Amino acid sequence: MADDSRKIIISNLATNSDRMARSPLAKVDSVAWFTRKPINVIYAMADGGDIPDGGLQWVWNVATNPTGKKRDLRFLAREFMEPQTVAGFSLEQVITILLGESRREFPAGEVCRLLQVRPITLSNLRKELNGEVRGNGGYYPRAGLVEFFSTRWLGAAMDAQTERPETFVAGIGGNRRSTTGQQNNNSASPPFRN
Repeated sequence: MADDSRKIIISNLATNSDRMARSPLAKVDSVAWFTRKPINVIYAMADGGDIPDGGLQWVWNVATNPTGKKRDLRFLAREFMEPQTVAGFSLEQVITILLGESRREFPAGEVCRLLQVRPITLSNLRKELNGEVRGNGGYYPRAGLVEFFSTRWLGAAMDAQTERPETFVAGIGGNRRSTTGQQNNNSASPPFRN
């Protein structure tokens, strides 16, 4: 019975065809449940810590204050469910997974579902997302969402740290790579901790 419910949840997380009902992103508790790892281990994986399971590359902080003590992380579901499907992807390719290829604008409700945030949180993020209110609703241009995913990506925050020159490849158990593309199993401490 547990395996059947797990398959249903996996199907719901993995399917990206119905953007109105599902998000390709997952919250930390979903990642912990799916991977059967404690939440503190999931945070360490998001931070690229030195743990046996490796790191998670496609993680974003969607908190209204990205430099504050409290983080609100979102994980690309495909990375922890089927890591081989995003291995070696660039940030631009992952953003295309999140936003699709051709949409220029997204209504507020879809952005709330994508980011899995409440409307008040989205309202607080409106300026950063270059959103605008028209009529009775908010609208968010693709360019604002691309910029948000580019700057809020934990990999971008880690790459910006001069004392931490490494990034990691996609997938649980992925190997570290330096910014020069050389394999590297040594890493400095992550820039964020809970």
